[in-house]
Amino acid sequence: MWGRWRYTYNLASDFVWAVSCVKTGIPTLLIAPTSGGKTTIVYAVEKYLKMKEEPHLLISRIGLRGLRKIADIISMSGDFTLLNEDYALIGSSDYMVEKMAEIIGALSYSKTYYDYGLDITITVNKFGFVSGVQPWWIRTMMTKPAFITHIREKFIRYYLLPYKKGKDVDMLTAIEDLVNTLLKIENEPKETTGFRIPREFIEALSVQVGMVRATEYAERIAYPLAELIGAKNVHRALRFYSKRIEFEDNLVKRDLDERGYNVEVLWQEYTALYWCLRKGALSREAMRRCLGVSSMRSVERVVDKGIRVGWITSLWNCGRKYFIANPRIREELKW
Repeated sequence: MWGRWRYTYNLASDFVWAVSCVKTGIPTLLIAPTSGGKTTIVYAVEKYLKMKEEPHLLISRIGLRGLRKIADIISMSGDFTLLNEDYALIGSSDYMVEKMAEIIGALSYSKTYYDYGLDITITVNKFGFVSGVQPWWIRTMMTKPAFITHIREKFIRYYLLPYKKGKDVDMLTAIEDLVNTLLKIENEPKETTGFRIPREFIEALSVQVGMVRATEYAERIAYPLAELIGAKNVHRALRFYSKRIEFEDNLVKRDLDERGYNVEVLWQEYTALYWCLRKGALSREAMRRCLGVSSMRSVERVVDKGIRVGWITSLWNCGRKYFIANPRIREELKW
């Protein structure tokens, strides 16, 4: 299926996921390390919506004055999509980050939002939201009240995990390939009914949003997905996506104590796994460049953690040490 994309087959599945969530009005957070493709996907969705002439807005660093302006823009359209590169930077302060979570959660689920104190009233028919998130910020996000009250129950956290080794492509070329190929596939005649939703997809969603909302979200996502890639591919695609969503159960350790929620996120282990999945075998120097660090000590610390949890392993070839993804995990994540 993803082989239809010439340059960006590894990002194509993530792009189709984001577009499906936009079409059905479910907020989704795309989680990947720096240079992991989050911005490329967000900009590709923005270009797709522009070519489809659908109301949308790409935002960053919103303050109260900007919030009122955005509220006016959204209220002018029955359907609207908000896009953002990095969720940690969506607001000009911690208050605004919390406020945006409150608004997005309310609009995506109840279609209305009222704040009489700020004189903000928004009503929509459908509201989509896509944003990138750095894995190291997950811990901070999960200790905020907005996560407990809005993001946890309404936002789907989708973890970018390349299913095969791929080449690097510059962002503009990647955006062109993603959008043009999807438009071509979307316009081809295809069957859009008769698909089955796999049980593992609902179970994966339930890890994040609970069983009731998981069942609802699964049905809502399946229909636009069938329109994009055809009903015959829906079942397999949802099984593929379930692995990316349920990965949070392995990544995040969240417990409750007297002081509140205690959250541990294996973000360094995830970062090492991501690059091993995307690049194949990585030498210590290649891993250093992928991580964007200056010392080999940092490399050793990250890969040691990845090896300790069993996500990556090492091998020797011609006297050189390489790091690869655990073959079992690579098999589980394949298309």
